[in-house]
Amino acid sequence: MWKNRQLFFGYAENRLLLLSRSITGLLGILCGVYIIDHLVLSDVDMIGKLTSFILIILSAIFLKERASLLQWILCLIAFIGALFIIKPAVDIRFMPYLVGVIGSVFAAIAYLCLRLLAKTKKVESPNTIVFFFSAFSTLILLPFVAIDYVVLTNLQTIYLVLAGVTSAVGQFCVTTAYKYAAAKDISIYSYASVLFSAILGLLFFEQYPDMLSWLGYAIIFVSSWLMFVLTKKQSK
Repeated sequence: MWKNRQLFFGYAENRLLLLSRSITGLLGILCGVYIIDHLVLSDVDMIGKLTSFILIILSAIFLKERASLLQWILCLIAFIGALFIIKPAVDIRFMPYLVGVIGSVFAAIAYLCLRLLAKTKKVESPNTIVFFFSAFSTLILLPFVAIDYVVLTNLQTIYLVLAGVTSAVGQFCVTTAYKYAAAKDISIYSYASVLFSAILGLLFFEQYPDMLSWLGYAIIFVSSWLMFVLTKKQSK
């Protein structure tokens, strides 16, 4: 950033959007960290995929990215699929799923902010956006770390570093993608992670999603694939 003379904290007129993106992004991540400890890994990943459908709704409202009737129907079908995964009930076991959905809403708002930033007069570098988010998250979370600090083992330290590195790479990729393409054009590519999550959950944690969850996965995936195909046809 220093070499390319990029601003660390962005242009003054963009800082409210940068701050909004950072707040909602951090809240989304915290929700994600919570549900990882309480749900099957593939359930966590698929609930996160609701972000794409929520983003379509937000994009239609705030970015005037028009959505057809069929797209709205597919959004509704995707949320029905989510119900098979969540299996709503008046039970404490429902709480992690609710937190997951709330996290998806926060993530969608964060991505909406990225699209709004891409439309500003002075477009921010992806490096600036990621640095602002990282600096904000560090400043907010550091006091909590100091208050409740726990000495990590060597293995835990390695896991933490790997989580940080992979998250940073993911942030750069997502930030760049949403800068150069409409939200509805790129959402389908994230669904490969559900397969990886299911495999990793099985191999490392012996997690087995139930049949209703698999049905929910299928409904959401098919809805997403149809949405992708429809969007491609409309763009031609």
